[in-house]
Amino acid sequence: MRLHRGFIERITGDADRVLRPMVPWLRRWRGSQRRAEARRTLRSMMMIYCPEILHAYETAVAERSRWVLEHRGEFVESLRGPHVSEAELQVMLEQLDQSLRDLLSVREDIARLIRDTYPLGSGSG
Repeated sequence: MRLHRGFIERITGDADRVLRPMVPWLRRWRGSQRRAEARRTLRSMMMIYCPEILHAYETAVAERSRWVLEHRGEFVESLRGPHVSEAELQVMLEQLDQSLRDLLSVREDIARLIRDTYPLGSGSG
């Protein structure tokens, strides 16, 4: 698990840029084109066609990010020294594990949506 400073911020920023990419600079000049581009983002399409998956994704990412940002220093220190009790460490690990399960569940939901909506064939050649 990566806990160093900037990692979560960089990863969530990358995901946000996929969901809402920047409008090319030439199209930003005209308001109508800028608004049209904003409506064609992956996030807006997901909001229309699969809002429950988008909500689950955003919730899972927010919870994982929140946990890492909240416990980053405490978790690393607990591994170095005995000042955190075993019960506290167990609670942290359970929260971390739950956030991972949520992310994996959303990933499977998105994969299923893509496979069901855009089948690429049976795989036999």
